[in-house]
Amino acid sequence: MIASGGVSVGEHDHVRPALAALDVEEVFWRVPIKPGGPTWFGVGSAGQLVFGLPGNPAAAFVTFTLFAAPVIRQALGLDPIPTPWPARLASPLPLRPRAQAVRVRLEPQPDGPPLAVPTGAQGSHRTTSMTGAWGLAMLPSGEGTLDAGELVLVEPLP
Repeated sequence: MIASGGVSVGEHDHVRPALAALDVEEVFWRVPIKPGGPTWFGVGSAGQLVFGLPGNPAAAFVTFTLFAAPVIRQALGLDPIPTPWPARLASPLPLRPRAQAVRVRLEPQPDGPPLAVPTGAQGSHRTTSMTGAWGLAMLPSGEGTLDAGELVLVEPLP
């Protein structure tokens, strides 16, 4: 089962208590990634896998790609995690305290890895950041900036 929205922090978190009342055991809640921090995962009493994804559209998109899609792929007999693509950043990107999944399109280069070009503003509410995205450039947590030309891994979209 996948629920989107209602997984949050504080009084606006409605999914966690509802699932607890249905005897779904929490495996994890909150992941150190932006967007998508309040992601939830649990297992029901009959072994059902339950994902609680954030309500902001880009956060739901990112967490579905990183957490739910691999489970679905494995259930279908496919490789659960497609091989990430190496790419070079087209522009500098700031690092944050949490790892980031930056929606990017890839521009082929004649000699070497493609360029990873961010698809615009990356806020968790920005649906436009998903338009034209080929993958998620995975940036580590930290301080400072990753410079243009630095190599990153891009998780392909399902």
